[in-house]
Amino acid sequence: MISIFNKDEIKRNCDEFFTLYLDTEDKIRVMCERKFVHTQEVAKNSIYLAKKLNLDEYDVDLAFTIGYLHDFARFSQALLTQSFIDSDRYNHAHLGAELLFHHNMIGDIIENYDDIPSEDKIVMEKAIYYHGDLILPENLTDREKLFAKLYEKPIK
Repeated sequence: MISIFNKDEIKRNCDEFFTLYLDTEDKIRVMCERKFVHTQEVAKNSIYLAKKLNLDEYDVDLAFTIGYLHDFARFSQALLTQSFIDSDRYNHAHLGAELLFHHNMIGDIIENYDDIPSEDKIVMEKAIYYHGDLILPENLTDREKLFAKLYEKPIK
């Protein structure tokens, strides 16, 4: 399948959103700077992992996109709580999926989002939603599991 993901556009649109948080001060700015670097590294590593799994170009780009979006709500979490500790009140992964897919912020980042097959929209949402969970739900499809496992939280 030919990729429909424009990585430069996705990176530019995400970076524009993320850099809004770099106008904060002190501890919050440092936290957001670190999360900004982390996000770029995860996206880069996502490409590496997807290629190691011999995924096609479309899936490599899908992995990059999920990697770039996986911590979307971490920036607002830093601003609101001055922490990256998730709680029942504020789970960054769940909130990120909610903002992106249920409040339609994803369309501001991926301009041709409507062209993405619906099953891959679900893959994106679930990979982002579950990436902070220690155990993935049993009811995920094999494709959903594949992408969710690229970002799942390692057991320490």
